[in-house]
Amino acid sequence: MADLLLLGLTRSKTKEWVTAHKISLLILVKCYVDTNNDNKHSVDIKAQREFSYSMLKWIQSPDIELKELLPQVEAISEEFFQALQNKLGEIQVSGLSSLVEFFQTLDKLLESNDGEANVHKSSII
Repeated sequence: MADLLLLGLTRSKTKEWVTAHKISLLILVKCYVDTNNDNKHSVDIKAQREFSYSMLKWIQSPDIELKELLPQVEAISEEFFQALQNKLGEIQVSGLSSLVEFFQTLDKLLESNDGEANVHKSSII
C-alpha cells in the first residue's frame, strides 16, 4: 500500500511560468499573424523562414534577456522589431492593464478563418 501512495506522490506536473521572454515571444507571434493577415504588408519568404527558425530556437532555449533578443529580431524584420518595442513600451507605461488587454486579444489567434485557425501546429513553426 505504501508503494501505491509513493507512486501518487512522485508524479511530476509541469508548471509554466509567465516570463518577460515568453511575453515578448507572444508579441512577436501576434505581430507575425497580424502582418500576414494584412494583404498590404505580407512578410517575404526569407523573413518567414528566418522568423520560424528563430522562434523555434527561442521557444526551446532558456529565456534570454531583452537586450539579446532585440538585435536578433531586428536582423529578421524591422517591422517586428518596432512592433515588439512599441508593445513592450506600452506595457511599461500602462502597466498591468495593457498586459491584460494584450492577453485578451490573443484569443483571436486561435479563432478559425476559413476552417483553419491563424495559429496552429504548422502555421509558424
